[in-house]
Amino acid sequence: MTKKRIALFSAAGIGGVLLVLFITYICYFGLGHRALPGTKVGEISVGGKTAAQISTQLQKNTENKHINFTGSDINPQRVYLNETGFQIDPKTVGKEVISLNKKWGNFFTTPFAGKKITPRLEENTEMQTALIAKMVQDKPEVKPVVEPQIVVQDGELVVSDGQPGYTVATTEIRAAAQQLVNTQREVTKQLAFQEVQPSQNKEKLESLLAEGVKLIDPEVAITIGDTERQAEQSEKILWLDFSQEKAQLNKAEITKWLTEISQPLVKEEIKGLRYVNENGLVVSVRHEPQDAIEVTNIDEITESINENLLAGQPTKASFQTKTTPSSWEEKLIAPGAENLVYAAAPGEKWIDVNLSTYQMTAYEGATVVRGPVTVVTGKSRTPTIVGTFSVIRKVPLDTMRGTNPDGTKYVTPNVPHALYFEKHGYAIHGAPWWASWGFGGSHGCVNTPVGEARWFYNWAPVGTVVVTHY
Repeated sequence: MTKKRIALFSAAGIGGVLLVLFITYICYFGLGHRALPGTKVGEISVGGKTAAQISTQLQKNTENKHINFTGSDINPQRVYLNETGFQIDPKTVGKEVISLNKKWGNFFTTPFAGKKITPRLEENTEMQTALIAKMVQDKPEVKPVVEPQIVVQDGELVVSDGQPGYTVATTEIRAAAQQLVNTQREVTKQLAFQEVQPSQNKEKLESLLAEGVKLIDPEVAITIGDTERQAEQSEKILWLDFSQEKAQLNKAEITKWLTEISQPLVKEEIKGLRYVNENGLVVSVRHEPQDAIEVTNIDEITESINENLLAGQPTKASFQTKTTPSSWEEKLIAPGAENLVYAAAPGEKWIDVNLSTYQMTAYEGATVVRGPVTVVTGKSRTPTIVGTFSVIRKVPLDTMRGTNPDGTKYVTPNVPHALYFEKHGYAIHGAPWWASWGFGGSHGCVNTPVGEARWFYNWAPVGTVVVTHY
């Protein structure tokens, strides 16, 4: 074999080995979805790692490492990354690293020139503000930054003035957070107070405001039954959203406005109530039924207003309604109960408190079982509540507390046999002071002689109806 042939075979062998190595390299990093050699996340080499491995390592290190904020100006703070108001998404970083493999050129250049991915920080302004508040607490020299804002003033939108402050700059906190993410190690950052300018630019906000005012300029008119309702400028400004880089519409606020102005058309269902006797005959009608009416096209009108305003066009629309027929409810009542203030069922226990005659009566159905009993009710400045209630709790011996009309407090211990019939503290109860009180009036409760209170207490279970009336 000649030297020339030997050289050819040797070159072919070396080429074959290099080809095998190259194919292995491509398969391991490309098909294996691993970071290319020379790739870094911040300052950390991640060559050969999968997206999941990069994400897990980054999440573990950033969650467990602290940032130590020090300095004579501030209250020192030792916090985790997520307490600074800056965070990262480790999964997104892992995917971003592996996405470098989509460019074939990177397979040849990255091992030699390197590639660096700097994780992007996501901001949480509320947490930033909370951290700075801890740093500057009880520091009299601190002057907070006043940001210019778009605000409603006298029914119009204006941009308020901003003012610089003397405090901790969020840019310094961001730098410390980025350092922790890049090094994945504990960080110490010295802070000092400095003049901090508002982050918002007033001229930019004024331009944004002008854009918003132009956006809501077209007429919006809604027909409500027989009348037309035009949206006022002071109402439409509430539809604007300036949280992004350009003025936008908040459809939830448009829906809220439509819902409010549609209320004259809306009716809730009220079932008719009629009283029947034991023979099934209607003896009286308590109230007629009311059909339910709902507005059905608020969402469609919202979309129409939104689309028209974005296109600079006026909107004219009408509410559409749907009626759902109501029905009757029948209640069996005791004979003669239709003539009383409460239509009780046969045998039903209930208490009648007449505030005009100062008398209380116990009924079962339409039959008097106790009374009328003389009672003392509320004074003119602390009247007894009027309406139909029910006993919600029973207390055999209670200490009652409250406020007098002049604002002073009162405490009355050892009040016996209290039947509370309203959540704000109104009760039927015994009055040991009865003989000396007379008709001076109560704080709103129904006072009875102790013996009568004992009888009503033992007779009336929780749930017993109490009707107070004039």
